[in-house]
Amino acid sequence: MKILLVGINTKYIHSNPAVYYLRGYLLDNAADKKLYEESTEIAEYTINMDKAAILRDLYEKKADVYCFSCYLWNIEFVDYVTRELAKIKPSVKIWLGGPEVSFDAEKRLNEKPYITGIIKGEGEKSFKRVVDNYLLEEGSINGIVAEADMDFDKVPFPYEDLSAFAGKIVYYETSRGCPFKCAYCLSSVDRNVRLRDIDLVRSELKKFLDAKIPLVKFVDRTFNCNKEHTRQILEFIRDNDNGITSFHFEIAAELISDDEIELLGSLRRGQVQLEIGVQTANKETLKAINRNSDLDKLARIVEKIKAYNNMHIHLDLIAGLPYEDLDSFKNSFNVVYGMRGDDLQLGFLKVLKGAPISAKVSEYGLVYSDLPPYEVLSTKWLSYGDIIELKETEEMLEVYHNSGQFKNTVKYMERQTSDYYNIYKGLADYYKLKGYAGLAHSRYERYSILRDFLMERYPEDEEKITEYILIDLYLRENIKSRPEYGKAGLIPKDEYNEFFKSGRFREILPAYEGYSSAQAARMVHIEKLSDGYLLFDYLDKDVITGEARTVNLSHI
Repeated sequence: MKILLVGINTKYIHSNPAVYYLRGYLLDNAADKKLYEESTEIAEYTINMDKAAILRDLYEKKADVYCFSCYLWNIEFVDYVTRELAKIKPSVKIWLGGPEVSFDAEKRLNEKPYITGIIKGEGEKSFKRVVDNYLLEEGSINGIVAEADMDFDKVPFPYEDLSAFAGKIVYYETSRGCPFKCAYCLSSVDRNVRLRDIDLVRSELKKFLDAKIPLVKFVDRTFNCNKEHTRQILEFIRDNDNGITSFHFEIAAELISDDEIELLGSLRRGQVQLEIGVQTANKETLKAINRNSDLDKLARIVEKIKAYNNMHIHLDLIAGLPYEDLDSFKNSFNVVYGMRGDDLQLGFLKVLKGAPISAKVSEYGLVYSDLPPYEVLSTKWLSYGDIIELKETEEMLEVYHNSGQFKNTVKYMERQTSDYYNIYKGLADYYKLKGYAGLAHSRYERYSILRDFLMERYPEDEEKITEYILIDLYLRENIKSRPEYGKAGLIPKDEYNEFFKSGRFREILPAYEGYSSAQAARMVHIEKLSDGYLLFDYLDKDVITGEARTVNLSHI
């Protein structure tokens, strides 16, 4: 008998930790390890792949039992594949597991008779029970299987061969459960926080470091819920840094002490990424969603962390929460934007099955999509028209702020107003007015559109705007096709080449010692500005921003 664990991810660079944890626990506790190893396999796909191609591949794997890991982002995909798989293999056994099927298991089984069973909650013990039944008892098991919470220390390290994850994000957890009870989150259901033994954690982190995995993303719901646990992990990655591996943590910033901030500040630049959920600045909303956030304290902590300038900080907002109308959300946006995170995610409330907020749909007037990810369409306080405005604004925020590709021009826009929301709302309106909305645009075109937008608003600043646009453009790439609006500031070719022929560039760029003057001239870019020259060094790019190193020159 062959049992296939199936993970369907959002992107190729992602991996599915659940299927690896399940198989790892199974093999570690198998009565006959060889039998279980030979009988179970893992297959991973992405939602960007052709459904028919995945169906064909699953069929050709000739498994007797297919077990799918189900989430918001892949459940429609899973529904299609399992339905069609049952048609072409009527005798096949199909099992589902994961958060997307754990809270409506009975309903799903009734509506989809081709599904053999569903594993609810933590799956390691339950999956082993299912596999034991097929491989040892040869019996018939179906319906719902659920076991008690795991002793987390008994779950083995999930990744047998880390070389198979080259170029991928690897997911890892050192705790299960969450101490908080946020009304919109499924993690609030399990407030029993279980920490993995720190010696185990150290030995497992060492495996990631030895394998030089580029990014390890912790899936702990609140990484810093236990100060001692947090301190020991941060100290370990600092003291064992390989110069390559970075770690992503989701934290509650207001819990961080000054000692922990100092520890974060001691890490290598780019070694850590932090994700901080702020969600709203409306106090009534915070109370309704069971969050007790001190926003002033949180802002001070973010400012302290940012002062070290050694990590990427991602801040989260949620639109569609109770008691927050459009004006209130604009204020929340401006407050959180003002904290100056590198990335501000404007997300939309998802009414998840099992989350506490799902019991208050009528009270809050929540209208939401029947299809995953069950996003809010309107509330008592936000109309669908308001949601449309926020969606359009969010798109511009992603393009012009979160991409990090327009940093200097965005700073110019921020200096013109304290209403940061209106910057991106204005861009969204401009895109609609010019017929650009809904179309695909190259990065190059985005710069031109942004310049045109700013020229309409601030025509007196043409030279300054053009310089900021050109700096942002060249920070990312030594483009060969210079935009028409930049021709006025072009350095004469003979003047440019003379700088390199003279050899002066070697004083400024010691890393180019082995290159000829002609090679160096092609590998860097020098931009003439109103107050001097700016040299872009593409051999030395920033590990966080990906920008070229720049050197200010008074003359060339």
